[in-house]
Amino acid sequence: MAFAGAAAPLGVKGRSVFAGMRSFIGQRLGRLYDSFYYSQSSTKYVMVFLFPAGIFYTRFRADTKLGYHVFINEEKLYPDYSQNYFDTKWTNGRKVYLDDETTVEQLKAQIYGGKAAPENVKVACRGRVFEDADNVAMAVRAFCKRDPRLLLFQDNL
Repeated sequence: MAFAGAAAPLGVKGRSVFAGMRSFIGQRLGRLYDSFYYSQSSTKYVMVFLFPAGIFYTRFRADTKLGYHVFINEEKLYPDYSQNYFDTKWTNGRKVYLDDETTVEQLKAQIYGGKAAPENVKVACRGRVFEDADNVAMAVRAFCKRDPRLLLFQDNL
């Protein structure tokens, strides 16, 4: 004797489990599309495009470049950032991202914005002074015990 609304036994023709899953996924995707289509445009594009782009850029930079904290010993050696809109003055401890092949000379050029660095400016880390032709990544790894704090100072000798 069959009861109305009772579960059908296995092997009975009708809707399969996969058909039910397909309709469920279709309904969920439709609901997601409707929610996106009718949502407020100022938030939906930020959530869909801007946040993932920011996360991707940050992660990509962390995976492809090395970061160094740069300190400058004296204020007379600070680079001139007065033409910038936001960062108009150098701040010690600023994080600079460099490629693996960057030399000390290229580091100075990046900090001073392509202008000539003051005379006798040297880069050091934990008491070790680097030459201008040294690779920054290799020098930090060898001399600084992987501590990426670089000091720019003027050598008066």
